[in-house]
Amino acid sequence: MLGNGVKLSSLNVRSVNPFWTKSQPLHADMAAIADENGYWVCNLVWMIDDITRDNGPIRAIPGSHRLRKFPSDVLSDPQSPHPDEVLITGKAGTVAVMNAHLWHGGLGNHTASTRTALHAFYCRRDKPQQQYQKKLLSSATQARLSAELRDLLALDDPVNDELSGRPRVISGFLK
Repeated sequence: MLGNGVKLSSLNVRSVNPFWTKSQPLHADMAAIADENGYWVCNLVWMIDDITRDNGPIRAIPGSHRLRKFPSDVLSDPQSPHPDEVLITGKAGTVAVMNAHLWHGGLGNHTASTRTALHAFYCRRDKPQQQYQKKLLSSATQARLSAELRDLLALDDPVNDELSGRPRVISGFLK
C-alpha cells in the first residue's frame, strides 16, 4: 500500500465507552491526501474486543481514498451517514488494514460494554510521524532496542528528526 520504506507513525488505543453515542466525523488520518508519490498513511486496527454494528464500528467510504479530497471539502456534514458507507466489524483478534486516506470515522457505542481496538499507524519515510517516537522514548529505552526496531521507529533518521520535530500535524478528523 505504501511501498518500501515505512515507519511506525503512532501506536494507540481507541476505547469507546458504554453508551458513548457520539461518532467521529468522516476524516482522513493526519489530514492526509495522496501526493505525487502516492499514498503515505496506513492504519492497522487490531480488534481487542468484538466490534459489532452496535458498539462503535468504523464506518468507511469505499474508494474515497482516490478522490484526493477531504470529506469536509465535499460533504455538507461529515458527521451525517453517507449513502456508500460500509461498517468494519469483526471478532476480537481480527486485524483490519486500511489505507488511511480512506474517509472513515468511528461510530458511537450503543451497548453497556466498552469496545477497544489498538491502532498501529504507519507512514512513508518522507512524512512526519504522528507521534515523534524519538521524543517519546527515553534514551535508556532507545539504547535497548534492536536495530530493526530502531529502524521501524526511525530513531536514527535525521530526515525524520527534521520532519517530526516541526509543529504537530493535526488529526484528520479535525480538518
